[in-house]
Amino acid sequence: MENYEGTSISEMLSRITGRARLPVTIETGTVTQASPLKITLDADTKIQLTSVNLVVPENMRAKSVSVGGVSVTIQRALAKDDKVYMLCYANGKKYLVLSRI
Repeated sequence: MENYEGTSISEMLSRITGRARLPVTIETGTVTQASPLKITLDADTKIQLTSVNLVVPENMRAKSVSVGGVSVTIQRALAKDDKVYMLCYANGKKYLVLSRI
């Protein structure tokens, strides 16, 4: 496994895609519905992504903890109108949500 510490995202993607020969792109989108999650591509608003197409990492999901019997949200889920960066792969069939913009 290669060490990517100190490497920019674009350099990592270039190294990964060059080795694997898989085309990937970075896309932007807008959350149009929170539950169930739907994201519309900014580049083509006719394309609406759903759970079939989306991979949402844990840091983009709601997380709550109980403190003294009170539930406290420490991480919010994606919400309507959030803008996001996504990594598009698998010939445009899958999108990994990277972060909010």
